[in-house]
Amino acid sequence: MCAENQLLLTRMGWRYISYARGGSCLALHIEPMFTGRDVVFVPDNSNWTDSVPESFWEKRDEVVACLRETVWNRDLRWLECDFPCAARSKPDAPMPGTLESTEAGQALERLSLFDPGKELFLSPDAAKNEWQELERRFSAAARGRVSIPVSSIIGDSVFCKITLPTLVDNPNVQLEFMEAYLEKELRTSIRSKSALELFLRSMDIRFDIPYFAVFWSGPGNRKRAEDYAQREGRQTLGMFIDGQDPGLRAAIEALPYEDARPIWDYLSTKFADFSGQT
Repeated sequence: MCAENQLLLTRMGWRYISYARGGSCLALHIEPMFTGRDVVFVPDNSNWTDSVPESFWEKRDEVVACLRETVWNRDLRWLECDFPCAARSKPDAPMPGTLESTEAGQALERLSLFDPGKELFLSPDAAKNEWQELERRFSAAARGRVSIPVSSIIGDSVFCKITLPTLVDNPNVQLEFMEAYLEKELRTSIRSKSALELFLRSMDIRFDIPYFAVFWSGPGNRKRAEDYAQREGRQTLGMFIDGQDPGLRAAIEALPYEDARPIWDYLSTKFADFSGQT
């Protein structure tokens, strides 16, 4: 419950919701969604102490109940995480280079559009639209290389549906995706919206299942490789993809070569590295 206490302060920004009491503060991450309710990530009981400042270790129920009971001007979904999801202790100190660190972002944060009572002046959807438009303008004005961790991409999020497509359309940006696995780093550059859509679909292909790979190269060898794979109970990359997302392989093959190649490089590298036997 939210106690009546002058030392208690709850706030909400574009990507955080915070709880402060007695000089200590924590802020949980919010993922703004393009459609539907925005998601608040809450560490579950087993991960709470690994995620929040020590002063809040014994106060999970109090903090979560207070934040959930507050009537925010925002539609929210509360998602318990079965992994540590670090809570910030200084929500008013945005990470450099983010939208919230800009002058326009800071100005919009100061308006506190999601606070209780703001629905009298601006509906939850209208408040969200203000931020979405600023996200679009921020991405359109970006310059240089923009590196994005694959793990940060959540389907149907504002980041996925507005930020990424706008960055792809921005001629002043070189968009690069990074993924660390098997003690190495894989980087993939994307050049067009159609390639971005297919790359995001490719990210859903699971390589953490048992399979035995067959590799091939050169014109005319695809059918021979697939025939051999079928006889031996193995799979080529194309067969592996078809088993999880029918139509994805054909869609990638329909792209111009310069757009398709980074996606094939990404898929081929993971297919080779996770294969149980070649």
